[in-house]
Amino acid sequence: MLAGNTGTETCTAGTWGNDTCDPFEGAIAEVCEGSLDEDCDGVVDEGCDCTDGDTRTTTCGIGECASTGTETCTAGVWGGDTCMPGAPTAEVCDNLDNNCDGATDENLTRPTTCGVGECAGNTGTETCTAGTWGNDTCDPFEGATAEVCDDNADNDCDGSVDIADPDCVLPPANPPYIKELDDDDGEPGDDEKIKGRYFGKSQGSSYVQFGSVRPKIKDWRNYRIKYYIPNLPKGKYPVSVWVNGIQSNVKYFEVKEGEHDHHSHHNYGKYKSRMSYFNDYYKKIMKTKRES
Repeated sequence: MLAGNTGTETCTAGTWGNDTCDPFEGAIAEVCEGSLDEDCDGVVDEGCDCTDGDTRTTTCGIGECASTGTETCTAGVWGGDTCMPGAPTAEVCDNLDNNCDGATDENLTRPTTCGVGECAGNTGTETCTAGTWGNDTCDPFEGATAEVCDDNADNDCDGSVDIADPDCVLPPANPPYIKELDDDDGEPGDDEKIKGRYFGKSQGSSYVQFGSVRPKIKDWRNYRIKYYIPNLPKGKYPVSVWVNGIQSNVKYFEVKEGEHDHHSHHNYGKYKSRMSYFNDYYKKIMKTKRES
């Protein structure tokens, strides 16, 4: 109602009526100005979203592009927003949405290197998660081998080189050496000798390698080893001495007869020696008798 409109009313039969005052005289469309009822309906600024001239803060953009601005009320409607989102940048590993796509640190990987010694330069990749690089796939021991003690390289990639590495075991100062075999050939079961040096005072875990087998040892000394020719087919075989895991030089021995029983042949050898002795003795006696 526009307050203050006037009119007149007339008394008829003792009753006032026919009021000429128009409550909407002067009414106009509602203006969203916050205090007046311009359309005279008893409500101020009905249908208005805001009061003309008012401002409010606005936001726009996501991630690192998020920004703020203001908008102004005009004719009861908000408008004229000044908010401008920031410009996206390349995604980096910082737990932020740099490229403003709504995801953080997505699909970020980078190459890595690792390893020392012979494994130096091994490569892999690591992945960014929540601003932290991790899950490195680089294996610092890829390509590692057993430590070689005299090549000036860190073969097992543990940071220690040659004799500084506890995994390095140096050969003995004096490795076993075969000077000669007492014979170059013989039959299975016969006694044979290996002459040389640094075989050790007792056998212990040391052994003779004859072809693919280890023959039975009769006597072991630092400079000489007695053994029995093993039961092998006729042929030439490499012979070496192993002392504390170190192999000597190699000599070759020829087995003259194939696959004899070790004990029977050995006993036969003794028997043959005894018969030779008695034959010689018998010949001497007969010769003496003839001469007398």
